[in-house]
Parts: sequence; structure tokens; C-alpha cells
Amino acid sequence: MRLFLASQDFGDYVDRLKKLVGANRKVLIIQNSKDDWKPEARRTSLVNKMELLEKEGFKPTELDLRNYFNNNNLPAFIDKFKPGLILVTGGSPFMVSQAMRLSGLTKKLWQDLKQDKYVYAGFSAGAMAAALDLHPFDRLDRAVIVKDTYGVESDYKGLGLVNEYILPHADHADHTEIIKEREAAITAMGGGAIPIVLHDSDVFVVDGDKKEVLR
Repeated sequence: MRLFLASQDFGDYVDRLKKLVGANRKVLIIQNSKDDWKPEARRTSLVNKMELLEKEGFKPTELDLRNYFNNNNLPAFIDKFKPGLILVTGGSPFMVSQAMRLSGLTKKLWQDLKQDKYVYAGFSAGAMAAALDLHPFDRLDRAVIVKDTYGVESDYKGLGLVNEYILPHADHADHTEIIKEREAAITAMGGGAIPIVLHDSDVFVVDGDKKEVLR
């Protein structure tokens, strides 16, 4: 399993991501963490991320999970596309985690990542979604926004790819208190739950059995 979990974009380690991905630079970029945004703002953000990827030699294509809700077409699409990287951008981890389950991506990721078919990368919310349980990230409006956007209640489940819980944007003053609260909540959970506090220059990398925080 290969994971690249960042606070902001590539942090200072885009070369590490390139090495992790290898020769196949085809990217499926998932922006569903922003499905509650206005369409114009969502599109602008997507274009910015695609330009960022293209600048580094990647070949991005958007994968809008809403096109695969409650049908069984996504696995065949991914197999045919053959990405070297699936990237989930920032926004709401609750939103994108729910979109992954409604589209069948959660199960597909587990199968493919165990077979090392491609890298999973997450920026901010995409990194937070890699955890098993999203309760430590809760805000009072999260479940309401998911219900208003998708018509279902948030079930607070993450991907469960790692025992670590990514806490991004530690260098932002407005995140200081909430990060402390979340770090304490995760530590109190026990069961091997580990908080990983990241500044925007940092990344957490999983490469097979090796895990490391790059600062």
C-alpha cells in the first residue's frame, strides 16, 4: 500500500510523491469534498489543482463520484483508466467519505491498494478521510451539510487505511485550538489511534510496511 497524506498540496515533498507513483503519471482527481460549494468556486478549485498537477508532470482527469452513486460502474471505469495516482483534495472529510461509499470507491480502494495498483494521495480533507473514524473531526454542521447535499446522514466512517489521524494546517493560527482538542480526543480513543499533526510543508507517507512523517 502506498499513501501520500499531506496538509496542503504536496507540502515540500512533490519529488517524494513522484518517486512513490513511478512512471504512470495518470491521475484521477476527486473534488467531492467540495460538493457543498457553489459550482463556480468548486470548478475554480478543481482547475487550480489540475494546473498544479500538470506543472509537476502529472496527467489529471476529474473523477466525480456523484456520477457513480448507487450504481456498480465505478470499478470497471477505474480498471480501464489504470491510474498511477488517485488524489482526493481538501474540503470536508465527511462529504468525500460519504461520496466514496455511495459510489463504491471505498471498497475498490481497499482492494486495489492492497494489490499496490496505484497510490492514494490526500490533501487536507483527503488525508483526514484515510482514518477509520471521523468523529474526532466533528463539527456541528457536518452531518447537516452531508444530508442537505446527498440526502443521507453522515455515518462518520473514514477509509480505515491507517491507524493514524491526520491533523492538517498546524501552522495556521485559527487551527491551533481545534488541533489541540482533536489531538487529545484521538489520544484518548486508545486502540492504537495516533494523531499526526502536520504543518502545510509536511507529509505523512506510507510505502509498504514503512511509515514516516516528512518535515
